[in-house]
Amino acid sequence: MPASNLYRRPGSLGWVPDADAVNAPEGALLRADNVVLDEVGALALRRGSSRIYSGLVDLDIHSVRTFELSGFAGASITKRFLGVGNKLYIDGTNAGVTFDGSGDVAMGTDSYQAFMARGTVKKKHDGTTLNNWGIPKPGLKPSLSALTAILSTAATFNSTESPAFVVNEGSGTFQAGYDGTANGALELTPAAATGRTSAGKTFASDQDFLTISGALGTATDLFDVYVWLEAPEKAKTITIMFGLNTGTDAFRDDYFYFDFRMNNPGTVDVKDAAAYTAAAYGKAVDRQQMILTPEEVTEVKAPEEVGHVLRRLGRFAGPRSRERKDAQAASPAWTHFSVTRGQFNRVGGTAGRGWTTVRAFKVVYKAISGSTEKIRFDSAVMFGGGDRALTGTFRCVWRGVRNTGVYKELSPPSPISDPITLAQQGLRITLPAAAVSGLDAQVNEVWIYLYGGFLDTFYRFVSVTNPASQQRTRLEDFPRREGGANFDVANERGPVAQTEFAWPPDETPNLDIAIDVLKSELDALIDNETLEPGAVVPPDHIVAIEGPFGNRIFALTKDGWLYPSLQGVPSTFSVYHALDLRRWGTPLWMLRTNAGIYVGMTADVLRIAGTGDESEDRTQVDLAAEPLNAANSPVDAAAYTDGNTVVYRSADGLMALSGVTLTPVSQGQTSLLWRGQVRHGVEPLNITGGRFRLAVDNHELYMLAPEGASTISSSVIWRYGHGKWIRTTYPLALFRSLHREPNGNMVAGDTTGNLWLLEAGTQDRGFNIPVEIWASSDDGGLPLVRKDPFDLQVHMDSGGSTATIAIHLDGSSTPAQAYGLSAPKQDIARAITTSLGRFTRAQVRVSGSFFRFVLQAFNLSYRQLPQHVMAVDTGAIAVGPAEMQWIQEVELDAVSPVNLEMLVYLDDVLHSTQPVAVIPNQRSLYRVTTIRGTKARRPRLLFRTTNPNGSGALGFEPYSVRVRAPGSGNRTEGPMVQVWPVGEAS
Repeated sequence: MPASNLYRRPGSLGWVPDADAVNAPEGALLRADNVVLDEVGALALRRGSSRIYSGLVDLDIHSVRTFELSGFAGASITKRFLGVGNKLYIDGTNAGVTFDGSGDVAMGTDSYQAFMARGTVKKKHDGTTLNNWGIPKPGLKPSLSALTAILSTAATFNSTESPAFVVNEGSGTFQAGYDGTANGALELTPAAATGRTSAGKTFASDQDFLTISGALGTATDLFDVYVWLEAPEKAKTITIMFGLNTGTDAFRDDYFYFDFRMNNPGTVDVKDAAAYTAAAYGKAVDRQQMILTPEEVTEVKAPEEVGHVLRRLGRFAGPRSRERKDAQAASPAWTHFSVTRGQFNRVGGTAGRGWTTVRAFKVVYKAISGSTEKIRFDSAVMFGGGDRALTGTFRCVWRGVRNTGVYKELSPPSPISDPITLAQQGLRITLPAAAVSGLDAQVNEVWIYLYGGFLDTFYRFVSVTNPASQQRTRLEDFPRREGGANFDVANERGPVAQTEFAWPPDETPNLDIAIDVLKSELDALIDNETLEPGAVVPPDHIVAIEGPFGNRIFALTKDGWLYPSLQGVPSTFSVYHALDLRRWGTPLWMLRTNAGIYVGMTADVLRIAGTGDESEDRTQVDLAAEPLNAANSPVDAAAYTDGNTVVYRSADGLMALSGVTLTPVSQGQTSLLWRGQVRHGVEPLNITGGRFRLAVDNHELYMLAPEGASTISSSVIWRYGHGKWIRTTYPLALFRSLHREPNGNMVAGDTTGNLWLLEAGTQDRGFNIPVEIWASSDDGGLPLVRKDPFDLQVHMDSGGSTATIAIHLDGSSTPAQAYGLSAPKQDIARAITTSLGRFTRAQVRVSGSFFRFVLQAFNLSYRQLPQHVMAVDTGAIAVGPAEMQWIQEVELDAVSPVNLEMLVYLDDVLHSTQPVAVIPNQRSLYRVTTIRGTKARRPRLLFRTTNPNGSGALGFEPYSVRVRAPGSGNRTEGPMVQVWPVGEAS
């Protein structure tokens, strides 16, 4: 029979491990290790790999991330961060960080810094410096003291005052002042007829009550006077007046006045709105600065309490002045009457006249008619610097700050100071030296916040740059020793600047930082820099870090809490903003996409929705978890995002999430490996205990594929692209991590301290790359026909390396023959295969290690044999035109292992059965003379084996059947004529 060819271009369908060896579609590869389809459709060697770092002493590179960080000068800095064992490596160098906890190191970036966390250890790197992620709170509270008030005295009311007071109505005398000074207070007795008394004094020239000690006053300056009332219940008003006229009567038609009214009608509520609002604020502020857990915040609801109070009662109006009600129970019953400059009323409006041109001062007291009970006045002053002074009771906190000029990072606030009460005074805040010295090294500013007075929460008042440099010793810190200089004259102070001081052993320098606050509540309210409630450093036990999103960094903890950082402050978080995700199971991963933040939990996938805006009191944030109700929830930390798509692993394989649409990633023809079956020498994926990791590069998915017993590492990476899976193996490494870097490099970390660059070069670390290719078991379209092989031709380029071409016959796992072939360039390598032996199906397997390899096609030529049969029928025989056919002799060309039988049918009726003795397994011509009378209109012959039914080559292979039939009833000699197969030469 003519020669035939098994000519194949392998790989057009790619790797198809689901296919059976026998029934695989043409072009399918049962095994295709380390080969890909090139641009012309040929099988080509994958690209090589090289070691970026080798022999890192902590061995296990389980976490890899590379970030491009924006430098402060606009330059971009690329840094590679590795979690190796329990250590952190930066660009291959041990950074000196030891993590506690276990598992991978969570890593993320906000473009300015990289963040790393595991267990309770949290670090960050800005491209230059490694710092703690999260600035610890200062350990000590500040101390507060009042500064000497800036004031101008309107009247002393003592007997020696000049100009002296003139009593205009009623009568007056001098009594002991509020501080016990003899004749230090002016006592006035109302006229019995009117119940009124007044006294005033006139200045010789204009007096400036606006600019006090060089400080320009404002409407918030405070007027204060001491008052003593003999009968408070009879008092109606006390009026303070500043006259502006320059004539004889300074109060004629231009003056300032304010009335303190003591007899306003009305009842007293049991629950006073102002008191309750103030108390609610105070309680909320205290709670907001406590160190709370997210659960406690959920239970406390302090911000909501304040909101309810505000809606019901209104905002706190601040402190008030009024008379003493205990009369002379005290000795005597003195009290303060205070009012701000802005609350004074103006009568008249003479151009050029005002607080800078005061000509007279007067007090007027009005009691009920007929009252003659006395009133005393002492020390009327105007406290200046209203926009730089404070009045009320205040508390203080402070915090460390890292201010880069591009972004800020804040520590939680210190413990709250003891309260201090101020009356139009500046405030000195002292930060303990021990706390300042203990600040994190990255701190370059200190921010100070005050709460009290009109403030409804803590507002930032002061920012101190480089606090460590403020720890300077003052002159008063030097001890004054007997006989030594006390620096009170110029010639003693002069040498100080040129002297280097050493402290005596028994002396300690004062390195506290003292900050004088000369700022009003109004300024703080206008600046509106409030202290966020519940500030904490990044939480412990973070499993994922993502951002920036909404100008925030997100930290996901293993306990199921999601913490968004403050906006623009990547190291400070608020327990009030934490989202409770625990109802959706255990957190596994978190990724940022174009559509927002997605969180993978064991029971669902969540999208974090909202604007990220904060409420006015900063206790609530517009963020919420939206469950997608995913039927296939995540099962491990294998997840990756590419643009708007998230790919993760579920119990049913890989899933692709785009927006809210969830679709399975095609398993292609690898589904049986996902289901636990060994396919063509490849172990199934360990989907229950194996370590999967994902990455995407150039729209191709890379998957760390744990096969067989592999659990914590794998030397196999699967790739998916263009609808096909590819299997690549790396015998030199057991990979633990997989990551695509910003520049497109694909890197992988292994268990022996090596970081590999994949898809680079032509070899793996200088070693050729192993290739294993299994074509299908091919029968050339003749599944029942045995074949005699001739030769093998392989169109390939092996780079000169030897490729082993093994031929497996009829499903055998043992090769019938293996041929070592090579081609230094694209060429055809050939081998004689006649010694292979007869076969029905042949499978070509190619193996070897190469630095260059391309397989275009292969061809196995052969001679096909007749189909092996248990019986063959010639059909009706017609030789010549005669109506009757007389068969005299039959010739069978066949190969058979056992004797045959010939059955003669005449007009489809069995006429005779004759034995055919054969030479076993040898092709021969066997002639059988028919018995007399073998004639009919349509005779036919059937040959059959004498072997019993069974498997294997039990039948025979018929080549042809010829008969001698003279065509009439006369037995005359005639030629042999082929009657089967019809129309074919034997």
